[in-house]
Amino acid sequence: MRLTDIAIRQLKPPEKGQKTHMDDAMPNFGVRVSQGGTKTFIVMAGQTRQRITIGRFPVITIAEARTEAKRLLAERTLGKHRPKTVTFAEARERFLDHAKAKNRPRTVKDYTRLLKHFPFARTRLADISRHDIARQLDTLTGTPSERDHALVTIKVFFNWTVSEGYLDHSPCQGLRQKRPYRPRERILSPDELRAVWKASEAVKGHFGTITRLLILTGQRRSEIASLQWEWIEGDTITLPSELTKNRRTTVFPFGELTATLLSTIPRLEGSPYLFPASRQRTDATTVFNGWGKPKALLDNQ
Repeated sequence: MRLTDIAIRQLKPPEKGQKTHMDDAMPNFGVRVSQGGTKTFIVMAGQTRQRITIGRFPVITIAEARTEAKRLLAERTLGKHRPKTVTFAEARERFLDHAKAKNRPRTVKDYTRLLKHFPFARTRLADISRHDIARQLDTLTGTPSERDHALVTIKVFFNWTVSEGYLDHSPCQGLRQKRPYRPRERILSPDELRAVWKASEAVKGHFGTITRLLILTGQRRSEIASLQWEWIEGDTITLPSELTKNRRTTVFPFGELTATLLSTIPRLEGSPYLFPASRQRTDATTVFNGWGKPKALLDNQ
């Protein structure tokens, strides 16, 4: 049969499994219809008649599918080969290993969490379409911020697979955020800052002190929680480039109130940190990261 938009829409799903309808107008090109009604463009390439998935209809039009099929067949004719592909799970593991060597632990942790929104597991990278990714993103419509972060992460992941030669192009092309990014404009008023300061004094442990230092310095939570004694000299604090978000060394001054607060922090022998992990007081290699419970206590003040 000659595949047209109307003809494809009229194709009925088989009672079991899948059925492939080849196009009379273009050899080795066709559409596969599954039992559930999904219609996917395919091309049979090479002497082994390897079946290559192009994408799903109607996300991909018949014209776009034919153009892609011609390109794939031309590459085979010219002796080129598709890049070696792997499963999503295999590529994800290699991507995270790459990220660990390049990014901060927090970024790797975020990548790991956000990629869980895409349960493709054993699916080959080449078989994952833009429609598949969009469908997973649609499950996050109730949490738009999480959806946008997931989209950014999956784009970074697939761009990496292209750079590594696993794919010719990213299936994320054309996917956009649902809402434009707007920088935060909300800041705490003086009265609100006083309320937070007072509430933090009622929370025992590192959390309260860190909260007050955040108010006084305006630095990021991770930067203050990771402070080391050697970074404090006179009335300035130096944050090394590996800690800051912009990868630049940051030096900022502090006043008498901050100096008084710093003087109340006890030094743990053998630890370089102002706020070593409370659960491992003898371990000098970890810093405070228990935000959940003390934050709840502060909210209840």
